[in-house]
Amino acid sequence: MRFSISLYLALGVLVAAEEQKNPLQGLYENLQEPLQQWFGKIKALLPNSPATPINEAVLNVVEHTIEPITLENWKTVLSTTNIATLDNGREWWVLITGGNKTCHRACATVEKAWNAKKETAVLLSALPSKPNLAVLDCEREPVLCNAWSATPSNLWHINLPPSESEKTDIRVIPLNSTSATAVDILEIKTKKTWERVEPLTGMLHPFDGQISKLGLNIYLGYLLWAFSLIPGWTLMLLISFSSRTFM
Repeated sequence: MRFSISLYLALGVLVAAEEQKNPLQGLYENLQEPLQQWFGKIKALLPNSPATPINEAVLNVVEHTIEPITLENWKTVLSTTNIATLDNGREWWVLITGGNKTCHRACATVEKAWNAKKETAVLLSALPSKPNLAVLDCEREPVLCNAWSATPSNLWHINLPPSESEKTDIRVIPLNSTSATAVDILEIKTKKTWERVEPLTGMLHPFDGQISKLGLNIYLGYLLWAFSLIPGWTLMLLISFSSRTFM
């Protein structure tokens, strides 16, 4: 290879210059710049060369964790008092997902696009300001999903207020369960598509709704979850018997 021959010749000249000192000193100085260029090319080919911006993004994924939201920790994780300990400020993205019963096997595409080490987290890690990521699995946390009125294959964009006296901004963004990609999810941030969605309001708001302020939202979650366990035919029988009784 010409590359190798040129490099060997240059090294040979250096050795000769070191032995003879004075006669080839000028030639050695003239070869310094091209040698540095050759060594720069060699360094770029080595596995431990400086990371490119994409490599840095991949490395940052280790720190960009996805927090699982549960009935026990949601008030702590999504708390205004927790903002100071977060690396990414007040913005949270909570993916609502589920399993066979709650999502009817339709969440696989969304979960693949959301995958922490392959898709969305890699792209988000390359952004200067990235949201905190969390996931709520309705198959494992049915009570909390019922308390929030949260359904799978949706992304909850949550902006925590600076203080508890202010309202929490929540936008529920539907994701296409058949064709959602990491780029689609990323555009929620880059194109600010979440701003086009009306904020969540009403008495069922998980943080600011009247039911939540009265401390009844989790009890309501248990009640709705219990009703969901009752077979449909049982409810029909109860309605039938009740109607006959009143008649």
